[in-house]
Amino acid sequence: MEGGKGPGFIGGHWRHGGKEADLLRGIKQGYPDVGMPAFARTFNDAEFRALIAYLREGSTRAVDPAQGEERPLPAGVQYSERHSYRIESVAEGLDVPWSMAFLPDGRMLVTERVGRLRVLDHGKLNPTPIAGVPEVVVRDEAGLMSVVADPDFSRDPWVYLTFSDPGANGTAMTKIVRARLQGYSLVDQQTIFCIAKERYQKGYVLFGSRLVFQGRYLYFSVGERGMEESTTGQAQDRTVPNGKIHRVFRDGSIPPDNPFVKLPNGFGSIWAYGVRNPQGLAIDPVTGELWETEHGPRGGDELNRIRKGRNYGWPAITYGM
Repeated sequence: MEGGKGPGFIGGHWRHGGKEADLLRGIKQGYPDVGMPAFARTFNDAEFRALIAYLREGSTRAVDPAQGEERPLPAGVQYSERHSYRIESVAEGLDVPWSMAFLPDGRMLVTERVGRLRVLDHGKLNPTPIAGVPEVVVRDEAGLMSVVADPDFSRDPWVYLTFSDPGANGTAMTKIVRARLQGYSLVDQQTIFCIAKERYQKGYVLFGSRLVFQGRYLYFSVGERGMEESTTGQAQDRTVPNGKIHRVFRDGSIPPDNPFVKLPNGFGSIWAYGVRNPQGLAIDPVTGELWETEHGPRGGDELNRIRKGRNYGWPAITYGM
């Protein structure tokens, strides 16, 4: 990556452009005037994509911090194409903060993947976690994930959590509960989404999972749960919840106009399917549209506008490896 006759790749300073099309054109056509041959007949399309991913990953890893290494926040005014801004530290001492939710009184709830729900009270992190969080399996990607407050929290203080629920013999599955926040404890816990524990899968990856409200509806995502070497295709199977975007009412009941509610043996909460590891959900505040981000296999992350009943391809269609 450091270069020799030609310049190195470290730092991402591409002389002829760093977009995928630029790199592909350069590798295929070469730059004969400076001694770089063309490789259009040497590799197939999959090998070209693998080579570009390798170049990008290698150049990035050479300058990125090592795992567990921290860098100080940049000081002073920062600049983007359209704005200037500053970065300020809000709270420190958290262990993989996964999600946050703002309460009407100005406090913030923050999940830590290790299974703790914390309170940030007007800029001060309470040292004592909230009691009553359900048991969470913490390993690899498994842990406590998304938190949201009920839109009517001021009247009825429900807090919703999604987490990796432990099963028997090394199995786990995404589960969603809600409970009322009473002081610094969760009480009156109710299950919003779960499946029978005998259907839990082994492994601790691809759980999803994000929560977002839109009016009286709660959308949530569930990961496919199977890595590429053992992909089951469950994301395409509408009789199982894995690899799906779901829509329910606030109490977990299923809206009658969901797209697959009348499908024989179907999973009625499914709103869209064919997703891999969907860890981002957001409602566009202007259009009301639902957007999703998901981790794909190497090179295959996606941003999707989620529509009722649509198939988003995994694992039949992917741009990752």
